[in-house]
Amino acid sequence: MGRWDEGTRRLDELVAFCRRHAPDSRSCTEALGQKALDLHRRKRFEAARRLFQEEMQTVERLRANEDVTVPLYGLGVTNLDLGHLDQAIGYLERALQQRPATLSSSPGFRAMIAFALARALAAKGRDHARACDLFREAADIYRDDIPIERQRHLGETERWLARQRCAAATRS
Repeated sequence: MGRWDEGTRRLDELVAFCRRHAPDSRSCTEALGQKALDLHRRKRFEAARRLFQEEMQTVERLRANEDVTVPLYGLGVTNLDLGHLDQAIGYLERALQQRPATLSSSPGFRAMIAFALARALAAKGRDHARACDLFREAADIYRDDIPIERQRHLGETERWLARQRCAAATRS
């Protein structure tokens, strides 16, 4: 069994435990989100969407003062991958509002949200200038603020900039 398979197995066990014993705990809500991200990574989009929705509903039901950016992002990218562009844009807009650029403590996550929203806007054929701004923002963050992620995301972001005929990223 590989590392990913072992991690997935353990995550499944954690989610099952949580559902039985502490479905409303913050840790269990976060476990749902991690499981949903794992399902999304494995391209099981419908299953991922259901778990992200369950996570959001739990947080909303508890009226917890929690950061809901992860489930909003997850619902956004999952709907984007399923071709539900209007829903994707709505969730990603909300996620971006939760992580303002000036206050973001995790710029890599801000870049992921900006990139996903730009992809959704471009796919919808809506607000090209804003999509380009978001693509540039993501590229700038990957280039300047996140050296460890540069290899993984910068090239893809710059390819999107070129395909959308956007001006190059602005910061150097």
